[in-house]
Amino acid sequence: MGVVRSIPITIINRTHSDVQVYLVVDGTFGAPRTTGWTGIVGDLLDGSADLSFAPLSVTKQRSRHLDFSDPYFFSSISKLSSTK
Repeated sequence: MGVVRSIPITIINRTHSDVQVYLVVDGTFGAPRTTGWTGIVGDLLDGSADLSFAPLSVTKQRSRHLDFSDPYFFSSISKLSSTK
């Protein structure tokens, strides 16, 4: 079981919380659109979701609208591609 799954399960079990877990309908983390945000960011902003445990990148755009916790994982993975 990965960290993204084990952290919320541990919190739920220790706090005896009643939660509903679901997958975001459009399957995305969230990008800005002219009508709002897609994905989990959109669900958080419109009140469909109260919180999210996901490998969601903190961006300037997202952080203007959402409160992020301190990161629990850092990766040094980089992506390089040719400009040709």
